[in-house]
Amino acid sequence: MCMIKNIIHKVIFILVLPLLYSCEVPIDVEYEVPVPQIVVDGLITDQPGPYEIILSYSGAYTSGSDGNNPAVSGAEVVITDDVGNIEHLRETRPGRYLTSDFFQGSVGRTYILSITTQEGSRIESNPEEMLPVPPVDSIYYHFQYLSDPNKQGHNIFAVVNDPVEEKNFYRWSWDGYYRFFMVTDIDVISCWRHEYDLNRITVVEDRDFNGNNIYHPVAFIPHFANDEYLIHIYQYSLTENAFKFWNTLSDQSDNVGSIFDPQPARVKGNMMYVDGTQEPVLGYFGASAVSTRHLFMNFKPGVSPEYPRSYPVQPCESYRDSFVYNPSDPSSWPKGWGE
Repeated sequence: MCMIKNIIHKVIFILVLPLLYSCEVPIDVEYEVPVPQIVVDGLITDQPGPYEIILSYSGAYTSGSDGNNPAVSGAEVVITDDVGNIEHLRETRPGRYLTSDFFQGSVGRTYILSITTQEGSRIESNPEEMLPVPPVDSIYYHFQYLSDPNKQGHNIFAVVNDPVEEKNFYRWSWDGYYRFFMVTDIDVISCWRHEYDLNRITVVEDRDFNGNNIYHPVAFIPHFANDEYLIHIYQYSLTENAFKFWNTLSDQSDNVGSIFDPQPARVKGNMMYVDGTQEPVLGYFGASAVSTRHLFMNFKPGVSPEYPRSYPVQPCESYRDSFVYNPSDPSSWPKGWGE
């Protein structure tokens, strides 16, 4: 069994003070060297799978996030529900565990994630109920003028009619698509770019507007003149405990990039060791119903700087999350483009 232990190092500094005479003053300084903790990132929904559970070790406090935290590989990962169904996940890449194509979450069911590491440590989530979520009624946007024109862009809002008879907690995420162009002496190369913001955490509870419409900002798109842009909004139901986790993480997001990064304060999730180990487990295993909606936007023209910006000529795939735009094959375009 792997037991993670905090290590306290003592460093003795020799301070030489050249006063009337020289003397050596030993000073004991204790500081804690943080030991990486296991991080769990996983969500199942009522939409078709498969779903991915990511297991990694947190980075050291002094390091920046490079998105390459060490993987927790070779673990046994299982999801069970309250009616006896059992789903064994398979490791597809180091630290990434996938459900089968046939496994799908269901509203009203309660789920538990169980992990047994290669070293024999056992980790389990608290039961997580999948609650219903109302639909996204509409999406709207407006341009935000700023003194620095390079930071201007469009705020995107989701509109939701909150049910009056129940207590609701919401989380939103988004992804978007746009085209960019590379001009050569003989041709114009067109590419799609798929983008999303993993670092923005958008959550809200209905305490102040129960039963009314919610108009909540969910994205900021820093694009400018003559843009066409497709955005997909994903609205998730949350349990109260899940809301508290994401809301606390959101409060720390100015200093933290994601749940994989070092935390200024440990955020309590819903995972814990079940074999007596007292070390924390970071992250959260969630179960959410999802409502989706998309909007194709023609952004306001005449706002400088103009966009699309110029790109150095190279294959589309050389740019991150980009692929070839084929104007003659609409079936290959992102769902909702041009609608």
